[in-house]
Amino acid sequence: MTPARPRLAFVDALRAFEARLHRRWASQEGAAPQGLRSYRAAWIQQFAGSGEARRYQDLLAACASADPVLISDFHPLGRSARMLARLLRETAWPRPPRVVLELLPAEVRVEAHALMSSEQLTLVDGRSLAETAPELLDAARAVNAEIIGAWVPGTPGQRDEAAAQAWVERRQSGRDVVPELLFFGDWHLADPHLPRQLAQRGARPVCIHQSPAPLWERTDPADEEAVLALTDGHYAWMHTPPLAFWTSARLGRDAHDGREAADTSARILEELSAGMAEILDLPAPAELPEVVDPQDWLGFWRSLPERERAALSPQLRPQAPMPHPEDALIWMPDCPSWNQLVDAAAGYLARGSRLAEAGQFGPWIAFRRIWARAWNPFLPTRSRASLRWELGIPHGTRPLPREAAPGDLLDEAVQGEAVAAALCRHPLLDRAALRTLLREGRHAFIWHHGMSTIQSSPLSA
Repeated sequence: MTPARPRLAFVDALRAFEARLHRRWASQEGAAPQGLRSYRAAWIQQFAGSGEARRYQDLLAACASADPVLISDFHPLGRSARMLARLLRETAWPRPPRVVLELLPAEVRVEAHALMSSEQLTLVDGRSLAETAPELLDAARAVNAEIIGAWVPGTPGQRDEAAAQAWVERRQSGRDVVPELLFFGDWHLADPHLPRQLAQRGARPVCIHQSPAPLWERTDPADEEAVLALTDGHYAWMHTPPLAFWTSARLGRDAHDGREAADTSARILEELSAGMAEILDLPAPAELPEVVDPQDWLGFWRSLPERERAALSPQLRPQAPMPHPEDALIWMPDCPSWNQLVDAAAGYLARGSRLAEAGQFGPWIAFRRIWARAWNPFLPTRSRASLRWELGIPHGTRPLPREAAPGDLLDEAVQGEAVAAALCRHPLLDRAALRTLLREGRHAFIWHHGMSTIQSSPLSA
């Protein structure tokens, strides 16, 4: 079914705001250094075409026969390494593979059996490999993979040449051909860079570009990840919206300083909530949100209304953002993702609306999740167990006060998640529907145990 025009207008408004946000952030970052402009331009040129659709199984088959696999790493984004871990586990390797990490010093080499004691491995940017990419280490242990470093001082081009030469030396030193995955920054995977250096030495590389922004901007948003075949030997694996990359880059600069990171999060939340208000033709929030330090969950919990304090634990910190329903406060977990920032901004926008009243926790969750899923169509519908973990709701929590809400807070959250899942694909989801949800809260829907049925009238109000 083709979505109704009102829904497309809402999606178009989201995309227009996203483009403005990206331009503003890019102008604040400044241009790439002179010496890297042509290097980056070659990467952008890699995505001049639109590509042809392929199956995920085709990508796994290409990995199994590649010599070697190159997969892009957007360094500040943890998801890049998590997706590498997934490929590592799901590819049918002819023999245990080797993982080559650009940001690990070239002298480092860790056999699979020693990965359990590899917590001391430190990347060249100072991060711990065990803390930055725990899923990758788990996957490497599972497939008996060796992990080695590739970082050498010099320009990106010099690192390309060094990595290709090291590949040759490893190949010549062993009796068996060991499959390799080279995990390098995005720009290295452009044809004139690392792939050419490898090809000149007899390699047949397959390049996997993770969600490249130049291609994403010309691709219609889908409800699930996509694989596109580009030029010979190049694939695009589309699974993460570009704003997730850009946000990670902005927050990554301040990760070493908790206060700076909180201030950066507050500025992003201010921009997001103001943009959401503009999309809905509403006034922007009057106050700048104050982001509470992740370590001060107890103080934030004490400031919450009784209905939230009754359901949440003062000792169990949530894994998801918690906008305060009454005050200009937002508690954020460490290193929030783009999805979490959107969720928090939507919750902040709802402050002072019907959704912030007692008994509206489910609709409040729905409103927040609708925005997150509208921007990132890959987000799944969270299970009851997942919501319990994300919200930090302990087992055996006492019920909410009778006047606060009908039922348990977790039940409300599950219902809100179900409504968001239904509305995200509803052809009549538009700006008017979201304004109705803000204005009427749960009265915009029929709520009953285990099911939430959308009324048609508020969606066209």
